[in-house]
Parts: sequence; C-alpha cells; structure tokens
Amino acid sequence: MELKKTEKLRLLFIEANLLINGEIGRPLLMSRFSMSGKTATRSLSFYEEYCPGQMFIDRSPVRPIYSKTKTCKPCLFKSLDEATRYMEAVDFIDQLAERNNK
Repeated sequence: MELKKTEKLRLLFIEANLLINGEIGRPLLMSRFSMSGKTATRSLSFYEEYCPGQMFIDRSPVRPIYSKTKTCKPCLFKSLDEATRYMEAVDFIDQLAERNNK
C-alpha cells in the first residue's frame, strides 16, 4: 500500500515515539501536526492497522496513552538507531523553529 506523504510523516512520528519513549498520546500528535483529536485518533488507529501488534491503549491515565507492546519493533524504520536519528532531527528542527520565532 502506497502511503500519502502526510500519512507517512504521521506514522513515522508515532512509531519513533513508541520505540524511543515507549508511548504516544493524542495531544502530542495534535500539537505536532496541528490536527484535531478525531484526526489524531484516526492516525493512531491507522498505525495500528498498518503495523499490527506494536501498541495497546493504556486507559489507566486520565487521558488514554498508546503504549508499546513487549514485542514492539521497527515496522517503518529499518532499525531503532534510524528511529533515534529521526527523533534527533525532529528535535533539531523544533529548536531552529523556536530560535527563529524569538
């Protein structure tokens, strides 16, 4: 299945957060991609369909969090190292944007 560029960016961000941070929530997606809660939920559901068995919904917090499973492994990335480099690049871009907004 060929993904649209925006879909792929969202899925990569979801997977990188699962692999590096162990979880992802709707608020983070909503903030990163300027999307509604409904769209964030759809993106998380789409990731779950596209890469099954990678995450589960932890409903214990006030807001549900999508946590990685024990068997979670890179699905879209070639390796954990590649996901780490991706997140470092995202952080760098955020820092540049913040610096330019001052």
